[in-house]
Amino acid sequence: MLSEYEANYDANERHESLFIGYDGGYGYRKFKGVLDDLRIYDRALSEDEIKLLTGGCQSNLVELANFTATPTQNDIRLDWETTSELDTAGFFIWRGTPLANGECTNNTSNYEDILQMSFDNARGDLLSGATYSRTDSNVMSGNSYCYLLEEVEFDGDRQFHWDFIDSAIAE
Repeated sequence: MLSEYEANYDANERHESLFIGYDGGYGYRKFKGVLDDLRIYDRALSEDEIKLLTGGCQSNLVELANFTATPTQNDIRLDWETTSELDTAGFFIWRGTPLANGECTNNTSNYEDILQMSFDNARGDLLSGATYSRTDSNVMSGNSYCYLLEEVEFDGDRQFHWDFIDSAIAE
């Protein structure tokens, strides 16, 4: 942060315009530079929130705590938990049937019948994630399935969470 300015500004109370990068005519000082990201909040952000917003977090916008596929009677239950979500629209679950060795890998040529299963809207926020659950009822007993979570951001960017790929054999 190059400079810090604290102000108690209430546009409703003062009936004045809010200028960003310009002092509104008092001395004609203008900001000489480029703003590539500007956000205005209706509250003060915590130190942790500022760190996350200014690069103190990983490149993906979701911190995934876990993702599990658990066989139950006649289906497979998928559960995942996030510890933080920022600008996340939701999640797609992908299912693949692994080839003969049954191993789940990040190589899509190791699968047959790859299917994009469902979309779940994000429910977490910057400081507290959320827990999610989905049931895959379209499974055949004795078959092995691999599951992968894909994060979709509001700007359209997508992130696959290959580190959390999981498998289950349908009962």
